[in-house]
Amino acid sequence: MRSFHLHPGAEPPAAFSEAEVAALLASGELTPQHPCRLDEEDVWRTVGDFFPAGSGLKVRTKKAPATAVEQISESNRIDEKTRKRLLTYGLADAVNIDGFTQTQAVTAIATGRLDRPSLHPDRLLPRPADGRHLARRDG
Repeated sequence: MRSFHLHPGAEPPAAFSEAEVAALLASGELTPQHPCRLDEEDVWRTVGDFFPAGSGLKVRTKKAPATAVEQISESNRIDEKTRKRLLTYGLADAVNIDGFTQTQAVTAIATGRLDRPSLHPDRLLPRPADGRHLARRDG
């Protein structure tokens, strides 16, 4: 792997790996016009000479900070252990499990039932002895 020196001057500049220079270029800390030379050369050129725009060089960068919506969504997410319990005990299914808060999930596990009739009405209504569902009557 090639090594590069940046910033010509009186002091010997530090050597950077090819990946480090590419990352600095991708992050905007370096421009293609920035002076640069190979470790084994004495001739200064520009970063753009070694890393032309659109070269296809892939650089790993840090993940972008979460948006406000993503932060709220993550803070409302049920932890994995509680999530597994809800699914295992049949208190939720894969379609609606993300609709619960952590508090609702823990309460449902502790009481063995859900307090959200709109999601599972058959789990909250008593069943007659013959096993038929009771119909809700609105009105």
